[in-house]
Amino acid sequence: DVFCAKYTHFVLNKCHIADFDSCYIWQGCRKTSYGHICYTYRSNIDGLVTKIKKTTHSHRLIFACTFRCLYLLDSSFSHVQVSHLCHNSLCANPTHLTLESDAENKKRNQCKKHGICVMAHHPGQEPCIF
Repeated sequence: DVFCAKYTHFVLNKCHIADFDSCYIWQGCRKTSYGHICYTYRSNIDGLVTKIKKTTHSHRLIFACTFRCLYLLDSSFSHVQVSHLCHNSLCANPTHLTLESDAENKKRNQCKKHGICVMAHHPGQEPCIF
């Protein structure tokens, strides 16, 4: 779809990419320690087309577009985390991202704290990338 093609291209062009497997480091706007992006889409409600501007984290947008789960951009899904397996908050490499609950995301942060992937913190989930 046009929206995903446009914003995937935009996000990737704002990243420093050393190689396919590495972190894609967001070089654009930052809010706290995360990449931040504004995007626009058209809403069609009852035949009335409206242009809507929203903001989100760059890694959340690239994940939603890559895996075609645009519902993640809706604020009612803010409880679902797009978590960094690599623990790099500026990374926008879709292969370094996974969906998980806020509770799982907090458990995963224990791996970062210890510097190793402690799978007991998140059984059945993707392992961390160090």
